[in-house]
Formats: sequence, C-alpha cells, structure tokens
Amino acid sequence: MANIKHHKFVASLPAVLEADSIYFVRVGSGYDQYVTNHSGTIVAYSMNRPTKVSVLLNGGIGAYINVSANSTLALTMNNGTTYNLPVTLNG
Repeated sequence: MANIKHHKFVASLPAVLEADSIYFVRVGSGYDQYVTNHSGTIVAYSMNRPTKVSVLLNGGIGAYINVSANSTLALTMNNGTTYNLPVTLNG
C-alpha cells in the first residue's frame, strides 16, 4: 500500500502533481478536494458532488431540489426575477 500525502493550496492545483496524494484547494467559502492515483500519468480526480438535495416541505412531505453544476439552486421570485442561491454541501 502506498503512503498518502496531503497538500493544501490556496488558489489552484499546482502544475505538477505528486502520486498518491490528496489536494485541498480553496474555492469561495469552501474547498475542492482532488485525489491522484499511483499508475501512469498523474491525474487529479475531483470529488463527486450531489446533483440534488433532499428537503422537507410543510406537512412532512419530502422532495428533492436540483443543484446546478456550480453548486447553486436556481430560484424564481414572485416578480419573475431569478436568483442563484449558493449551496454549501458537506457530503
């Protein structure tokens, strides 16, 4: 089994990645996590993100809301304007 290395970067992944490593890259109010493999060309794999969130509506009804690729919920206000609500997901 390979030794795992952890790296923290503030802005972006470095140009050269180390094998068998986990990278934490600061993005907005959170971070993105990348893991490199051990074989061949080193490639950073990003963490899988949920495509929908579970919510509980009035009356105990469960529902799902789709999350966009940039981790926002698209809302349409009563006056017709739209707003992308940022979502922080923890799993």
